Amino acid sequence: MQYVDLLDAHIKYGTTKKDIIKRKGYEKILKNVVIAPWWSHDIFEQGKFQVEQINEKIFNFYSDEVNFSYIELKRIGAPAIMDFILSLGVTKCKNLVFLGSAGSLDECIKIGDIVIPEYSICGDGASRYLNENLEDEFLKKEYPSKEITECLRSILKDKKIEYHYVPNFSIDTVFAQFYHLDKIIELGAKTIEMETSLLFKCNELLKINVTSLLCISDNTIMKKSLYSGRSDKENDYRHMVRYNIIPNVIIELFKRNSMITTKLLDKYLKQIYSKETCYPSCQDNWQASNPTLGHCAIVALIVNDYFEGDIYKIKVDGVSHYFNIIDNKIIDLTSHQFPNKIDYANRIIKSRDDILSDDNTRYRYNLLKSKLEELLNRKKV
Repeated sequence: MQYVDLLDAHIKYGTTKKDIIKRKGYEKILKNVVIAPWWSHDIFEQGKFQVEQINEKIFNFYSDEVNFSYIELKRIGAPAIMDFILSLGVTKCKNLVFLGSAGSLDECIKIGDIVIPEYSICGDGASRYLNENLEDEFLKKEYPSKEITECLRSILKDKKIEYHYVPNFSIDTVFAQFYHLDKIIELGAKTIEMETSLLFKCNELLKINVTSLLCISDNTIMKKSLYSGRSDKENDYRHMVRYNIIPNVIIELFKRNSMITTKLLDKYLKQIYSKETCYPSCQDNWQASNPTLGHCAIVALIVNDYFEGDIYKIKVDGVSHYFNIIDNKIIDLTSHQFPNKIDYANRIIKSRDDILSDDNTRYRYNLLKSKLEELLNRKKV
């Protein structure tokens, strides 16, 4: 199953992408997103942000250095968060961090400690709906995105913040989990919570950057469960980590994932342009000495992926040409294919969906984007 299969099923029964966005209140979702089943957005209030409340669940945070959306669900469990995660596939979201609490199944992992799941073992029933024939996903391992998770780990290391990188188990119940803890520990799980295996499974379809940062709320092995046994000192420490440490880590993560500039993007794209990614009618004239020829539409889409803004179309010597406007500034990474200066006055705005409705454009866009991501991964940008 692919994400487009889910969207096609919606369309079959009369629902459009715009309907999905409107139903979830996702009209203003930004590139960077934090989603939390229960934690309040106020953990970021100590930062120098301008905060815009979009609706009862979504808050946008803006600063000179980084912008992000915070989705505060006030509900827990895989089924409760599934639709909110999947609906992000029709938004601008590219980097998604899941914040939440987890229980420790190891004496060495204390209350208040930070955990990054190496993988999560599926113990939920919702994940099977992401398989074509409802195949069972139970006890399978689901993984976060490698690059953003490694970036998160490097930030914690740079800041000298101790953390645990361990296998996790995602369960559907708190009350009944105690009966099964011996089996769950036998499977290798060091922590337990309720959502991340579904989150990682969703991303097999979404294909964005997804990771998770958890804070230990209880340790059943030490008889410090959600029901009893935790001291005020332990709870105070957990509160401090949640409000004073984790927000700064997330802000740094989004900063690092936004380090690519239009200048760098232009440099990297010039290394991967090819005859195959060129517009079909221009392919016979494509040369390495004029690499941007026939690439304007798909490059405008990729620029939009990274920097948002709007995509515009004009005519240059009778030929359609696409470019971007970001914060009222014209960004045209393929202008060098034309010998003369371009007049951008008679432009019309174009939607991504309209541009990608052409099969060949969509193929070339996905091919160029895939090559770019491979290059960035090698350079660890």
